[in-house]
Amino acid sequence: MPLPVPSLLSAFFHTLKYPPTKTLPKPLVQKTFESGYFWLLTFCWSLGAGVLVGLFPQAGENAVLEGLNEFEIGFALFGIGYASIYEELTFRAFLRGSKLGLGFGIGFWAWFWLVSVGEISIFTRLSAAPGLGGILDTFVLPFLLGGLSVLCLQIQAFFTFLQKAQRQHRRFLLWLSIVTFAWIHALNFADVLDFWYLTPLLTLPQLIIGLTLSVVRLRYGLGYAIFIHALNNAFGIALASLLLRATSQADLGLIALGVGLLGLFFLGSIGVNVHALVRFYQAKTRS
Repeated sequence: MPLPVPSLLSAFFHTLKYPPTKTLPKPLVQKTFESGYFWLLTFCWSLGAGVLVGLFPQAGENAVLEGLNEFEIGFALFGIGYASIYEELTFRAFLRGSKLGLGFGIGFWAWFWLVSVGEISIFTRLSAAPGLGGILDTFVLPFLLGGLSVLCLQIQAFFTFLQKAQRQHRRFLLWLSIVTFAWIHALNFADVLDFWYLTPLLTLPQLIIGLTLSVVRLRYGLGYAIFIHALNNAFGIALASLLLRATSQADLGLIALGVGLLGLFFLGSIGVNVHALVRFYQAKTRS
């Protein structure tokens, strides 16, 4: 399948340098293909960063691996489904200056700082059943805040002011979202507060995937970013679950399967990087 632009590599970095205000008018198949291409382009770099993180075990047990050990199916569904939707709405919805994008971005951003970081549990305090309150705080409250923000943006003067501010500072907001998205994942490590200075290193894989998701969101739309986010989480969770089970059972066949799949995707990513570089220099030569 031929690439639809002279160089997707240059398009990747151009998007990060000059964030567009509108999504590209391309067919669904082409958007999906290019989104997957960008994911594979950065996969080997993210994997390499993950190996580097493994060299610093002093940060403590990773909550993702611990969650897979204790609640394999439920945790996997949460990580692939809800976490992908929630994180994209929190960190990348506001990168587009529409009423829905700004509204849900503001609502989820407020939820993120109040409930997720500040641990201000609104429904938990009001509900007679703490378990139900926790579910409402996690799954309902962010959408309520997002919907309320969208309603507030029906006031045209308020929406115009925010949209203008978003477009004037969209590059700053882009990098703020990328860095915040990455650094919040440092909380996955049990002892990170004792080794806070390792945060940039421990979250390097999330920083790299954050670059990819931001480019996909800006070029093709929020739905494609959610899809790539879910794909990335599904691959990581499935592979980690497979290797955890294989090592606990000392199953050499499963270990070989896991390593083989990882190697296959790694080589595919290397191939995409080589292809991207070749196309980049071909385009540069023609120009």
